[in-house]
Amino acid sequence: MKKLFTGLILVIGLLSACVPIQPAETHSPTATFSPNVADMAGRTVQHALGIQPLASTVNLPDAVPGIPAEALAGIQLFSSTQVNLESLAELQPDLIIGNRYFVEAAGYDTLSQLAPTVVLSNTLPLHAYVETASFFGLEESAQAEVDAHLANVAQATEELGEDRPTVSVATIYAGAAIGVWATGPTSAPQSLLDLGVTLRPDPAVLGNALAANGRAWLSLEQISLLDGDRLLLLQSSAIEGEDAAVEEIQNNAIWATLPAVQNEQVYVLNRLGYPGFTGQQQLLADLLALLQE
Repeated sequence: MKKLFTGLILVIGLLSACVPIQPAETHSPTATFSPNVADMAGRTVQHALGIQPLASTVNLPDAVPGIPAEALAGIQLFSSTQVNLESLAELQPDLIIGNRYFVEAAGYDTLSQLAPTVVLSNTLPLHAYVETASFFGLEESAQAEVDAHLANVAQATEELGEDRPTVSVATIYAGAAIGVWATGPTSAPQSLLDLGVTLRPDPAVLGNALAANGRAWLSLEQISLLDGDRLLLLQSSAIEGEDAAVEEIQNNAIWATLPAVQNEQVYVLNRLGYPGFTGQQQLLADLLALLQE
């Protein structure tokens, strides 16, 4: 039985320090080959491609949202920031699939001594899903699933009509640090843009403060920029101090002046709860519920 290990997808971009190695063979869906895959694309592979992971990196090994506990049975979970290479070696993987963050952190040369190591060329969830599927001869079926999902997005966009609410997307981190998501490629704001929703504030207002991941930091005095008809908070109660930070900001007088707060149009989604392709499908459903309420 082949065994695979895949690193957590966290950042976008090619690993410039190494050349991706393609597996020597692919495997059709009808073959007896039954690899153990792990990623987030590994969580994607597990759920959507029917391939059982051997190990995976996750944000919080003790709290993996979006995946039933029984589906994680037999999978060794590593923290995305702290992979034990000795433990990984003991698993004797046949293939390691990683992204830039994972491979650079662990070391490409070190990983490739354990098993052939493939670096995903694109870590956006839909692209990563198809690319990961291609390693197992499943690219065509995966692309068909992605195309169907995109068709659902297009249909939902049409059904929403022209009178869509504007949305502000933010995260309040431990320590009361406020991040606003004004554009993609992060999943929630990008999905809203794909649905034709206008995000507030406009990225042009943030200028050079806007990072490549679409996030800018706001001071408490600047939260008035969160003036969308609806306010979506991307939070995780599993992160120590985050709930307390949200409460601190909500108790500030400026918070009460936000249009969405005044109109009781504040929504919260788990920012760690939509892994991989299956996560994107659930995210679409949850965002539509928010927009149509």
